[in-house]
Amino acid sequence: MLCKQFYGQYTTTRGKRYRRRGLLDQTPHVRLIRGVIIVSTRDAKEVIRFLRKFNAEIHVRKVELAPRDKKILQG
Repeated sequence: MLCKQFYGQYTTTRGKRYRRRGLLDQTPHVRLIRGVIIVSTRDAKEVIRFLRKFNAEIHVRKVELAPRDKKILQG
């Protein structure tokens, strides 16, 4: 349930394929590796609040971004 609501999901109903949107579909982010994402400071509270509802393990760090990553997070 966490993954579906967080990352979104492609699904098929009656032969039609569509995408259920997740939290990260509306939140600019960078996925580093499986289970590791970078979000902006302004979006961090919403993401943390969501993950806490599922008792997910959360580690918060400040990171210095590459210019390419900064463009992604600026939306």
